[in-house]
Amino acid sequence: MHYGQVNNISLLLVEDKPEDSTRVLGYLQNSDLDFKKIFHTTSLAETFKVLSEQTIDIIILNLSLPDSFGAETFSAIYSKYPHIPIILYTGMYQKAIANLLVKAGALDYLLKETISLEILERTIFYNLERSRLITDSKFLNQELKYINNILAHHIKDPLYEIAVLIHQLFPDPFNEIKEESPEHIVKRNLSDINKMLDHVFDYSRMNGEEFLVHKISVSECIDEVINTLNPASNIEIKITSDFPVVNSNKYFIFQIFYNLINNAMKFVNPEKGYIEISAQEKKGGWEFYVRDNGTGIPLDKQQMIFEVLNDPDKRDIYLRSGIGLSIVKRLVSRLKGKVGIESTDEHGTIIKFSLPKKIILSSKPSQKTLDL
Repeated sequence: MHYGQVNNISLLLVEDKPEDSTRVLGYLQNSDLDFKKIFHTTSLAETFKVLSEQTIDIIILNLSLPDSFGAETFSAIYSKYPHIPIILYTGMYQKAIANLLVKAGALDYLLKETISLEILERTIFYNLERSRLITDSKFLNQELKYINNILAHHIKDPLYEIAVLIHQLFPDPFNEIKEESPEHIVKRNLSDINKMLDHVFDYSRMNGEEFLVHKISVSECIDEVINTLNPASNIEIKITSDFPVVNSNKYFIFQIFYNLINNAMKFVNPEKGYIEISAQEKKGGWEFYVRDNGTGIPLDKQQMIFEVLNDPDKRDIYLRSGIGLSIVKRLVSRLKGKVGIESTDEHGTIIKFSLPKKIILSSKPSQKTLDL
């Protein structure tokens, strides 16, 4: 097998046992991989010296060294050089530790009892490629955040100036501008552009960001959302069930309910709006429901409201729900749940989402929570 996409590899083998070192070095010398340099160290101290002096692309690491043992060996290197991919090279007796260290940051592990030239080549190649893709993904996320800042600031500033100019050119002290007049169309589109920019910014913030997990009272989070939204007097929001305490991210839970309740508030009955929020324990987890008494959503448009639409013909659907429900879908997905519409008709819409059982700690309302 040829590995033309991975070139000029600088590899460091950390292994103190002569027999195991000879075997791996022999495989590497006969490999089809393109090695620029292969370094070999036999202790942790010697490894740090090489890492401080050389540029290393990947490390093959034995956990048992004369001056370090087990997980401490990996942790010592990973804490100082987290950007370098580490493949553990271990015996069958340390397989359990290797599995735990993969969760802690190691990319993979090789078993001494089963290693071969083909296995070694494939492991190095695939993990170098995976590391490259992760690096590229982080770079793209940084670029996306930069673009978001441009959208949020450098574009919205001139839009604000245009809005001020329009107001000066077409003052409307008595709110008598006709709905289809040029002035009204310009103002409406400026408002729509600002709304879209805000939605795009919020949506892209969900892309790949790491999140912390704490105990979160869903009931307290919903109360905070309602207080933030401050619904009008003609809208009644009713809580019809108890809610669990979850091991989750408060910002995520807040944003999910904020967007669901805010979306419902837009389309409730204008004379007497009603929103009902409830939860139900299921076999695999919990389901949460937000129901409104609005006009409902036609069956052929139900899935569209969870998508980021770029079709101009669907602009009315986009402006109806914005990217709020797309944000909900992404956040629920990151929490390993699902979102959808349970029913919708002339009596309103019910949007539900689920969270898996494994993140639920307790349904006791008295349990204290930790703020993020």
